Amino acid sequence: MSSAVLDPIMFGAAVFIVVAVLVAVTRKRPQSTHLVGLPADLRRRYSRHIRQRMVERGVSRDEVEATLATPDRMEHDLAQASMRFEKDFHERILKVWVVREPHAAWPPTAEVVLKTTAWVHTTRFEVPSECVGRLIGRQGATIRSIRESTGARVWIDDNVVHLSADNRRPFEQAKHRIHELIRSA
Repeated sequence: MSSAVLDPIMFGAAVFIVVAVLVAVTRKRPQSTHLVGLPADLRRRYSRHIRQRMVERGVSRDEVEATLATPDRMEHDLAQASMRFEKDFHERILKVWVVREPHAAWPPTAEVVLKTTAWVHTTRFEVPSECVGRLIGRQGATIRSIRESTGARVWIDDNVVHLSADNRRPFEQAKHRIHELIRSA
């Protein structure tokens, strides 16, 4: 056979091998949906700050412990030099910041200090397409007014209203205003 016939065959085989290797290397491997929280026997020290925040924000010790034991999300928070644990509760996300003992590896083996905690109130709901314009308003005036008057984060994506706030009062105020606008449409 001539070399002109072999070159396209060799080229095709080489391309096939390269593509197969790239697919194998970049293929996503299934991720575990279960995060491992802190072991129950790990000593936890509640700082004065977290105890104050728990009282102010209506967070129970059971909710904190559930968040640490079976978190829905965990993220290293470089700004706070801590690990943030998050757990979803009905229309709320509890965030708990944990600091390990100095110079210790993660996960800690002796003790952690619970630094602070916060709720994020969140929901989303579908609205009829004929209500979307009314919720947004002329040049975004209505949705901007809801954001500014309540401090809540509100956005609409494909007939779905997304609403979140760090405190219950602005969350409920924004939710109430949105539902009033939908009812009056």
